[in-house]
Amino acid sequence: MYHLIKSSVKSILDQYYRIKVSHELEQAKKTAEIFEFNVFRKQILKYIGNQKIQGSELYSFSNSQNGTEIYSNTYALMTFGLLGVVDSINVDHAFEYIYNSQSADGLFRDQKLQCELAEKGHHWGWHHLAPHVIIAFDYLKEKPKYDFHNIIDKFTNHSMSDWLSSLDWKKNYLMTSNQIMNIGVLLQYSRDNFNNKRSGQLIAEMKDWLFHEKFDEKSILKNINVNKSKYEISKVVNAIYHIAPLFIYDHEKEGLPVNAIIKYVLMNQNSIGGFGPNIVTDACQDIDSVYLLSQLGGNDRDVKQSMAQFLDYIFLNRNSNNGFVFKKYGSFSYGGNNLMSSHKNSSNMFATWFRTLSIAFACDYMKIPNDFKYSNTSGYQYSGNKNHD
Repeated sequence: MYHLIKSSVKSILDQYYRIKVSHELEQAKKTAEIFEFNVFRKQILKYIGNQKIQGSELYSFSNSQNGTEIYSNTYALMTFGLLGVVDSINVDHAFEYIYNSQSADGLFRDQKLQCELAEKGHHWGWHHLAPHVIIAFDYLKEKPKYDFHNIIDKFTNHSMSDWLSSLDWKKNYLMTSNQIMNIGVLLQYSRDNFNNKRSGQLIAEMKDWLFHEKFDEKSILKNINVNKSKYEISKVVNAIYHIAPLFIYDHEKEGLPVNAIIKYVLMNQNSIGGFGPNIVTDACQDIDSVYLLSQLGGNDRDVKQSMAQFLDYIFLNRNSNNGFVFKKYGSFSYGGNNLMSSHKNSSNMFATWFRTLSIAFACDYMKIPNDFKYSNTSGYQYSGNKNHD
């Protein structure tokens, strides 16, 4: 009974939001139709510039916050890199803030955000932050002081395959996939930038295990029934998004069940262009699907149609201050920390970076002229379809 009531409430909300967004969606489509990279870049830079702490070269998370922290400065650097302006903006203070926060175990820690979740979490916290930092450093042609010993040393007393087998692949497979992305990306970075042979062995073992134990052409992830509901389809697509970059970065797309992935990503798109089980979708749901389509979609006609519909929708999430919301009509708090929160319908640095990145992947796939610059390192901001500077 509870599930029926919950489903009915969601259906009613979807209908309400469908009516509410109809006018705004028309304006979003017009914005997409006249998209011009240089104009868009100036708009995003204006938003980020307005997030500077007064009298400082550091950045706040949203207009409702007056303090700075490590995540927002990392988002600023990643976005500057993507927009190709990292060499023409004063980023010294932001870089130093991040660089000096690294501990000897390799993780970057900010006392302003320190808590148990920051140490143990993988959807937010120090393990989640590090894959962002290495992208920012890549654009600056900088390197962390320390290798990621916190990650590598996990496998001193047990094998990669034993660890992977011990993870929760049933109820919490989405969280498990996030953990795999964080650890896998950092192992690839350690292998390529610290020439760490042990890291190279570990990431090879990880990908081999994933290929043989988890990928399935029928259900994407073995033992996960993605036909169960649209909510389950969305979760599985999100999980694959965390795993696919490890293969794409190492030019091993053939290790992925590409046809099945594309099938379920297309099923995940809603009627107004976003990706997810509801009409109002968040920045994570959208980019998870857009990334997979852009990297694996080839010249598929249905993928092109899907991307065009997404571009007609994405600017629905932009505010008049040129920043983006994480999820339309909602407030946002990341990691439960007030320094990383934004009010209802307010822009924030995380959403602006992530939605800008989704626009980049979509524009490239649709061959819309642009000058987005991708990172050379594994993870969120690497594109297997582009030459890298």
